[in-house]
Amino acid sequence: MSRRKPKKRESPVSFQLTPMIDMTFLLLIFFMVTARLTDEDTNQEIRLAEAPSAVEPVERTGRFVINVNADGAFLLGTAEISEAALKRRLEAEVQRDPDLRVYLRADRESIYQHTKVLNKIASEAGVAEAIYATLQSP
Repeated sequence: MSRRKPKKRESPVSFQLTPMIDMTFLLLIFFMVTARLTDEDTNQEIRLAEAPSAVEPVERTGRFVINVNADGAFLLGTAEISEAALKRRLEAEVQRDPDLRVYLRADRESIYQHTKVLNKIASEAGVAEAIYATLQSP
């Protein structure tokens, strides 16, 4: 007697969504972790001066942000940095990117002397372009 093999039921071909969802979440996490947000460098406690000719910058990426608080202290993000350390840091950044653009954010209560010192440090470090942040006056 010959035995017949029972026919295997073939499962329908389908698209598996689980690996696609896993990859999407992995990419999302990767970009969230590695993305550098511009706002992280801009100290929100700095109150910028107002100017009638202030304009919104078209491109905000690729800028090295330096904050000056009302007391005249230099800040990178929220961390205070000395003049000598700032100069070394700027020199290193200029070595990495000769066309470095610096974004200077000074508090409206800080005196001009602090900004003058910052300009001197930036020029001695070889900074190509310095941009001052201001708010547009109403």
